[in-house]
Amino acid sequence: SHLESEPGGLDPFLLEERHRHHFTQISNALNRLLQLWNDNAPDEICAVEINDALHQVGQITGEITTEEVLGRIFSVFCVGK
Repeated sequence: SHLESEPGGLDPFLLEERHRHHFTQISNALNRLLQLWNDNAPDEICAVEINDALHQVGQITGEITTEEVLGRIFSVFCVGK
Protein backbone atom coordinates (compact mmCIF):
# COMPACT_ATOMS: atom_id res chain seq x y z
CA SER A 1 0.00 0.00 0.00
CA HIS A 2 1.10 3.55 -0.58
CA LEU A 3 2.15 5.69 2.34
CA GLU A 4 -0.28 8.41 1.26
CA SER A 5 -3.19 5.99 1.62
CA GLU A 6 -2.49 5.11 5.25
CA PRO A 7 -5.19 6.27 7.67
CA GLY A 8 -4.14 9.60 9.09
CA GLY A 9 -1.20 9.76 6.69
CA LEU A 10 2.24 10.89 7.75
CA ASP A 11 1.41 14.59 7.93
CA PRO A 12 2.02 15.02 11.69
CA PHE A 13 5.57 13.73 11.25
CA LEU A 14 6.56 15.67 8.15
CA LEU A 15 8.61 18.74 8.89
CA GLU A 16 8.84 19.91 5.32
CA GLU A 17 7.02 19.39 2.05
CA ARG A 18 10.21 17.87 0.63
CA HIS A 19 9.87 15.04 3.16
CA ARG A 20 6.47 14.18 1.71
CA HIS A 21 8.06 14.02 -1.74
CA HIS A 22 10.84 11.71 -0.55
CA PHE A 23 8.44 9.46 1.40
CA THR A 24 6.31 9.17 -1.74
CA GLN A 25 9.40 8.25 -3.78
CA ILE A 26 10.39 5.65 -1.16
CA SER A 27 6.90 4.17 -1.26
CA ASN A 28 6.93 4.07 -5.06
CA ALA A 29 10.34 2.36 -5.15
CA LEU A 30 9.26 -0.24 -2.59
CA ASN A 31 6.02 -0.91 -4.46
CA ARG A 32 8.00 -1.41 -7.69
CA LEU A 33 10.38 -3.70 -5.78
CA LEU A 34 7.48 -5.78 -4.47
CA GLN A 35 6.07 -6.15 -7.98
CA LEU A 36 9.48 -7.14 -9.37
CA TRP A 37 9.99 -9.61 -6.52
CA ASN A 38 6.58 -11.18 -7.15
CA ASP A 39 7.46 -11.44 -10.86
CA ASN A 40 10.74 -13.24 -9.97
CA ALA A 41 12.82 -10.46 -11.53
CA PRO A 42 16.62 -10.83 -11.40
CA ASP A 43 18.27 -9.63 -8.20
CA GLU A 44 20.15 -6.92 -10.11
CA ILE A 45 16.87 -5.35 -11.23
CA CYS A 46 15.46 -5.51 -7.69
CA ALA A 47 18.64 -3.90 -6.38
CA VAL A 48 17.96 -0.81 -8.50
CA GLU A 49 14.71 -0.19 -6.62
CA ILE A 50 16.36 -0.84 -3.25
CA ASN A 51 19.08 1.65 -4.15
CA ASP A 52 16.46 4.21 -5.20
CA ALA A 53 14.62 3.83 -1.88
CA LEU A 54 17.86 4.14 0.08
CA HIS A 55 18.84 7.23 -1.90
CA GLN A 56 15.53 8.85 -0.96
CA VAL A 57 16.07 7.97 2.71
CA GLY A 58 19.49 9.63 2.43
CA GLN A 59 17.85 12.75 1.05
CA ILE A 60 15.72 12.96 4.21
CA THR A 61 18.51 12.16 6.67
CA GLY A 62 21.08 14.37 4.97
CA GLU A 63 23.37 11.53 3.95
CA ILE A 64 25.65 12.63 1.14
CA THR A 65 27.15 10.16 -1.32
CA THR A 66 30.62 10.34 -2.83
CA GLU A 67 29.14 11.21 -6.22
CA GLU A 68 27.25 14.14 -4.70
CA VAL A 69 30.38 15.46 -2.98
CA LEU A 70 32.38 15.26 -6.19
CA GLY A 71 29.54 16.85 -8.13
CA ARG A 72 29.43 19.77 -5.72
CA ILE A 73 33.20 20.21 -5.81
CA PHE A 74 33.40 20.18 -9.59
CA SER A 75 30.40 22.47 -9.95
CA VAL A 76 32.21 25.14 -7.91
CA PHE A 77 35.80 24.74 -9.06
CA CYS A 78 37.06 24.74 -12.62
CA VAL A 79 39.73 22.07 -12.88
CA GLY A 80 42.12 22.84 -15.73
CA LYS A 81 44.86 20.83 -17.38
